Amino acid sequence: MIYLLLCIISSTAIIILFKYFSRFEINNFNAIIINYLTAALLGLTISFNSLRNTNVFVQSWFPFAVLIGILFVVMFYMIAITTQKAGISVSSVASKMSVIVPMLFSILYYHEQINNYKIAGMALAVIAVIFTAIRKNIYFENSKYLFLPFILFIGMGLVDSLVKFSQHEYLRDQNLPAFSTMLFTISAITGIIFRLFKKSPNQSAINIKMVTGGMFLGIANYGSLYFLVHALNSNFVDSSIIFGLNSVGIVLLSVFLAIILFKEKLTLINWTGIVLSIITIFVLTRA
Repeated sequence: MIYLLLCIISSTAIIILFKYFSRFEINNFNAIIINYLTAALLGLTISFNSLRNTNVFVQSWFPFAVLIGILFVVMFYMIAITTQKAGISVSSVASKMSVIVPMLFSILYYHEQINNYKIAGMALAVIAVIFTAIRKNIYFENSKYLFLPFILFIGMGLVDSLVKFSQHEYLRDQNLPAFSTMLFTISAITGIIFRLFKKSPNQSAINIKMVTGGMFLGIANYGSLYFLVHALNSNFVDSSIIFGLNSVGIVLLSVFLAIILFKEKLTLINWTGIVLSIITIFVLTRA
């Protein structure tokens, strides 16, 4: 349970940091690259001895570290594009709804036990995150981009499902730091390549705010993956329940911190989502 709580805290820190990026006008993509470099260096520090004596390129988990590392950056782009073309509320809901994909994957592929509590909890989890994420009436700002939130939904769900598959098939506590290090290294390389080929009229110069924000983001990002895999390895509950509790926990904590730190105002539907989130946690812990 402690690893799940640490994962929720780390993931919530990422959301809060992005809010501060907006406030301090920090270029998101440049900070993202610094974040992946920081996460890779942190992983290298933790796993230096094991990496020094290991040929990571022949490890069974290496192809999945590469794939997930690339998808991390690609999905960041998808979030940005979906937000620009279909609207921020649509993007937020689509990314949060994606939790249903790894939950179903864990049940169907690994034949996890299914019961009424789990079915009810999964349904409530999806409804709760949608209700809590909505900040205005959802509408598509341009209907020809209706496919973007669907791609975002599938893509984000695929990333989490691949993390689950890698964890179950290949990852143990001893090789998790090496896996995380290679994953974030691939993300950093992919991000740098994207930046080199990305033409943007608003290229921001590297500054202390960007570096500091990116470093804090990298620490939180590394922690969110590291603690999630540890939580999945602990087997204290089924993986489908862990994904549901993680998603609902992140939503609850991020909303309450946004109220305290940014004085955000919630609508009736947001408060309904918070109540449903609390009910979801109760239901899933009994599943």
